[in-house]
Amino acid sequence: AEYLVSKLGKDAKGPVLVIEGLSGNITGEKRAKGFADKLKELAPGLQIVASLPGDWDRGKAASIATDTLTA
Repeated sequence: AEYLVSKLGKDAKGPVLVIEGLSGNITGEKRAKGFADKLKELAPGLQIVASLPGDWDRGKAASIATDTLTA
């Protein structure tokens, strides 16, 4: 979240897509929650619109991003 806000600025507004690791992994779920909480604190104008598992697969993550952006 800190890196994203450092690039976009604290006044940034808009949707954010989160691509996680494995679905159901407790560590990943905690990391995603921590990211969401910190993002809300640092840049409340950025809203997480989807958080989807990419299964640590670059191709799957790219497909998720493409499908979400073109939906």
